[in-house]
Amino acid sequence: MAANDNDAVSAGQAPRWRGVLRVAAMAAVVLAAVLLARAPEQKFPELELDASAARDPTVTVMQPVAVDAPYRVALMGTVFSLGQATVVAQASGAVVQVADHFRAGARLRADETLAQIDTADYDIALAVAQADLAVAQAQLLELQGRPAGDGRVKAAAARVEGARQRLRLAEIELDRTRVRMPFDGYVVSAAVSVGQVVTAGRSMIGEVYPRNQLRVQARVSTADLHALQPVAGSPATVVADGRTYDAEVERQSRVVDVETRLASLYLRLLDQEALEIRPLPGTFVEVTVEGSEQESVFLLPDASIRTNAGVWLVEDRKLVPFWPVAFGHAEDGWMVRTFDPLDGVLVGPMAGARAGLRVEPVVVNPR
Repeated sequence: MAANDNDAVSAGQAPRWRGVLRVAAMAAVVLAAVLLARAPEQKFPELELDASAARDPTVTVMQPVAVDAPYRVALMGTVFSLGQATVVAQASGAVVQVADHFRAGARLRADETLAQIDTADYDIALAVAQADLAVAQAQLLELQGRPAGDGRVKAAAARVEGARQRLRLAEIELDRTRVRMPFDGYVVSAAVSVGQVVTAGRSMIGEVYPRNQLRVQARVSTADLHALQPVAGSPATVVADGRTYDAEVERQSRVVDVETRLASLYLRLLDQEALEIRPLPGTFVEVTVEGSEQESVFLLPDASIRTNAGVWLVEDRKLVPFWPVAFGHAEDGWMVRTFDPLDGVLVGPMAGARAGLRVEPVVVNPR
């Protein structure tokens, strides 16, 4: 009985404890809200940017100085042979002999026999001409003692002269059966063999070029051509396959190519007889032509030249584009007409360069 009464009391007290706990929780929430409302306002510090992170880029500039320098033009050219010739048969007949070295790439000697055409018909023609001359001379001899003005003497003398010329012609025709060239040179191609029948003036049997007649054709702008005048006789250098050759300008073209708008210079390699190694015709070469000395010009280093042959100048720590008037390439750099360099000419690479960009110039290597 007593145990049941205690259980009843405990069951009745449980709701009251739950209410007390609920009231305490609500009071804690209210207290927290009051404390937050009365708390002082928290201020966060402002971030300040580091001024050193926005510095202007440092660039290298130079102050060019006017100097006197020779005008020099760098060009590209091609080697060719002045006397390249097509070998054509000058007599008709069957080929009976071909020189062993008459092949592409071989060297030939002046007046050596490259090929021999059958001489049978030409030998007969020569013998007939010799006989005709003998007969004519005998007829003239019979008329000895007659006056020089005698008509028969004149006619006999004319026959002798005619027979002599026909004999000379027969000798020439016979000589033409021997195919040869009048110069030392090289064989470009050969197209003849024993037994082949050739026709005078029509059958091409090869191509050759002389040993010491190499020339260079170089394209040049009309502006450079005018600046180089007088250009004939100007010294030059030619670089082919890493070898340098002395040369001089022989002549210039008198027309401009309608497609490239460029003229041509023709140069002769000097002392070709003494050269152990010669550039082959068709070789691309670098040509440098020396012109007359120019007075009071700037020589700008290659590292200062920008797109479209312009330069960057610096004025009041800002980039300014400028396009100088260029003459050509001298030994120490690009030759340009003098101009006001302001605070200096930019030298070296500059990423993101643009007009008005602020920079920090540093002057080095003044010239």
